[in-house]
Amino acid sequence: MQIRKIACVFAFLLGASVLASESAKASDCSELPADVKIECSDSASLSTTQAAFCGIWGESKWSNVLPHCLAVEKIKSSGGARIVYAWGKATQWRINEGGFVRAKAVIKEGTLKSKLPNGAFVKYQLKGDKLRGEYRWKQSQHRIILKRFKK
Repeated sequence: MQIRKIACVFAFLLGASVLASESAKASDCSELPADVKIECSDSASLSTTQAAFCGIWGESKWSNVLPHCLAVEKIKSSGGARIVYAWGKATQWRINEGGFVRAKAVIKEGTLKSKLPNGAFVKYQLKGDKLRGEYRWKQSQHRIILKRFKK
């Protein structure tokens, strides 16, 4: 009986550590490339709203399934921007490998929009200290709320 209790406790702890590990993987932005470079030092020419987008956002999942991080690397006063869109694994959606793509974006009227290389459209809006995102591709639509990532 004592061995069974110990085995149950061990199984519980092992499961909890695996879940914690998966959760950490979802929020650590490890899929971003090592050469991400945030270049918003010329923020004097940017509006307050434009400058607020600059940086790395993450610690969440699309529709609570797919880990995602967004790096807004560069913003021009015209509203043009360079982003890195990164994702993790989501076996539930048959996404077995994480990755990233660089893409152009536009910031206009408080919204960052981009068309990704796969044809998907993403848009993000600042809401306080959070970034609300929407992903549309074919017939699917997903939502996310990102926090500014602190390394």
